[in-house]
Amino acid sequence: MIPLLELTGVSKILGSEHILKDITLTINEGTFTSIIGPSGSGKSSLLYIMGLLDRPSSGEVRLCNEKIDFNNSNRLAEIRNRHYGFIFQFHYLIPELTLEENIMLPMIKAGKTLHEASEISHKLIDKFGLTGKANRKPYQVSGGEQQRVAIARAMANNPIVIFADEPTGNLDSKNTEIVMETFLHLNQEGKTIVMVTHELDLAKKTANILQMIDGRISSR
Repeated sequence: MIPLLELTGVSKILGSEHILKDITLTINEGTFTSIIGPSGSGKSSLLYIMGLLDRPSSGEVRLCNEKIDFNNSNRLAEIRNRHYGFIFQFHYLIPELTLEENIMLPMIKAGKTLHEASEISHKLIDKFGLTGKANRKPYQVSGGEQQRVAIARAMANNPIVIFADEPTGNLDSKNTEIVMETFLHLNQEGKTIVMVTHELDLAKKTANILQMIDGRISSR
């Protein structure tokens, strides 16, 4: 397997609290990894550092063997927009925009034309079972459909890795199953996925499980 994301000796300290303690791990290309653990164990903090949304207090992060410089804000933004896809518990769609426009946003930021972004957006809308709903606003579709729009938006720039933080935490069991099947299908297509979840049943569907306790990886 090819290492995609590598963390070496990563720690995170806030005041006197050690959120993460000397984390060393490798995420290989094409894998589906779930991170589980009790509240406050550091799982979301770990995801945010891998996703370059937060910086470690110490240690090293490498993406495709490139050492990440957390002082280079322009490079961090470029990686997040062009190479990463993010999905959160709350979809964070812009309510004033249509579903199509929400999906187009990261592509416009990456420099695609309106025509290119619209064309890709429609393909993603069809791919994720939202055909005919491109011009609806987020409040005009269900919570499960909103989360599928969020997944489509995360896929817009064809990221090399997808980060999901409790992506089913706000969904009922039926929509949880639909979203999880969507992730599994994306992984079968070759996408690398890292998912934080408190649901062990979902974690068991992924190839790799990292168990976190008190800021450390206790098992894998």
